[in-house]
Amino acid sequence: MITRLLIIIVSFFISFNTYSNTPIREVTFEKLTSKDGLSQHDVLNIFKDSRGYMWFSTLDGLNKYDGYSYKILRSNAIAGKGITSNMVRKVVEDHDGNIWVASINKGISINNTVTQEIVPICNTNETPNLITNNRINDVICDSKNRIIITTPKGISIIQRDKKGIINIQKIAAKPLAGKEIFSPYFGKLIETSRGEYLFTSEHGIYRLETDIIM
Repeated sequence: MITRLLIIIVSFFISFNTYSNTPIREVTFEKLTSKDGLSQHDVLNIFKDSRGYMWFSTLDGLNKYDGYSYKILRSNAIAGKGITSNMVRKVVEDHDGNIWVASINKGISINNTVTQEIVPICNTNETPNLITNNRINDVICDSKNRIIITTPKGISIIQRDKKGIINIQKIAAKPLAGKEIFSPYFGKLIETSRGEYLFTSEHGIYRLETDIIM
């Protein structure tokens, strides 16, 4: 029994030593930079849409890449056109093929890939409380084709009907069972297979059930 145990121990260390001494494999990466047409080096997110296009979110515009060349979408504050901000956090696609462009500091934009029309959704002097906050931490398109964004001030749920009319529901955290919530900050979010939503925060994970959302 002792001999068998010693054989097992020795075999373990031989196996461990074999794996631990495995050399690092060096490979060559192809790098795409501003020299190739990318608008900026700081790429925060990559998204591939249903048509095969790649979308690169940067701190100086959104890059649409077809494998050969870039089309850059930027904000145009003077003309009042383009995406809401050049500082792009993330991109998602809804079930209708529209591209939603979440910015770091100025809300979100809807890019209609058929008409190329861009519709901004953000807080302005005219619409100061359209969404919970202009600073977007994360965005998803859920299984019911709703766009859900998280901000430092809560959650916004954006829905479009068949006529394109936009409805926005704002949700903020409130104390549970008399316990104070120290911050309404919400970070990353996911939709679970049961249709619930999980949100990261400064004070743990929050769970939101779908029946709360109208």
